[in-house]
Order: sequence, then structure tokens, then C-alpha cells
Amino acid sequence: MTMSEAPDLTLGDPLLGCIALIARMQGVNLDAEGLAWGFARGADGRVAPSRVPEMVERHGLAASWSRRAPTALPAIALPVVVPLRDGGAVVLVALDPAGGVAEVLLPEAGLAPCQVSLNELSSRATGEVLLVKPRLTRQGRALLPEADATLRWFWSAIWRYRSHYAFALVATVVANVLT
Repeated sequence: MTMSEAPDLTLGDPLLGCIALIARMQGVNLDAEGLAWGFARGADGRVAPSRVPEMVERHGLAASWSRRAPTALPAIALPVVVPLRDGGAVVLVALDPAGGVAEVLLPEAGLAPCQVSLNELSSRATGEVLLVKPRLTRQGRALLPEADATLRWFWSAIWRYRSHYAFALVATVVANVLT
């Protein structure tokens, strides 16, 4: 597929195109039109950046803005959307501080990665990044017990083996009476 045949993910808003790329990378099939449906656009055809987290949450993802330099992000936070000073945006996929390059995706090019120098990325970035991740769901498991259930495990074990504890209690009483 050539660039002219590639679907336009941006619809005039590179930020939406980048979010659509990250959504596709995470298995959610979205495009810019589907993301922006129901949200007002400005005169330039773009959705206000403050509305982006709400827009993304409608589609099963979580998003938040962070005031960090894109070159200072840990690898676990990637991929992120990096808005640029000229109004564009890129998806930062990987950083190589030793080599001084970053791997980015351009919304116009789809999933074809490009490499840019870290200095160029830092100079063109606005100083904010948009973190887009799958929304966490609880699925009936928890790492920490609920606050009101601190001793529930203990009483449920006592109740489950009550017949054994009853025999042990009777044996203890008989042993103490006979000695």
C-alpha cells in the first residue's frame, strides 16, 4: 500500500491520528472520526486538548496529560503522544539515549516507524505528553484486601473447619479436666 492508498487517520487533527495509532497498537480499532464523534471541534477542525482524556475514555482506554520532556520518559510509559510546537503530533515508540535517536510514528505514515534525533524531538515538543493506556478493570481480583475484610479470611477458615475445631475443643476440655 502506498501513501496515497493509506487511510487518513488524522482528519485534519494529528493528535487524533496519533491516538488512533496507539489504540490500534493496543488492539482497539479506532480512527479519528470515531474518536471525535460527539465532540465539538474548533474553527481549525481540532478537538480541544483538554477534552482528549474524556474522549479517549469513551473507547475503553485511559489517557492523561503529563508535563514531562519526551526524552525523560521511562520505557514502560511508551508509547505516548508527543504534541509538537508547529501543531503536529507524533507517537513516541522507543528511545535510544545511547544512540541519541528516538523512534516515532507519524499519523500520516501509519505504522511505519521513523527515527529522529533526541535533540530535534526535544526542540520541537511542547513539553507535554499524552499517556494512553488500556483502562484497568478489576476482574474480581485484588492485590490488597478490602478495608472491611481484614479478618474475613480468618473467620471463613474457622467456619469451614468448624467440626474439626469442635472436636479439638472437646478434647482439650476433657484433657484439662482429667489432669
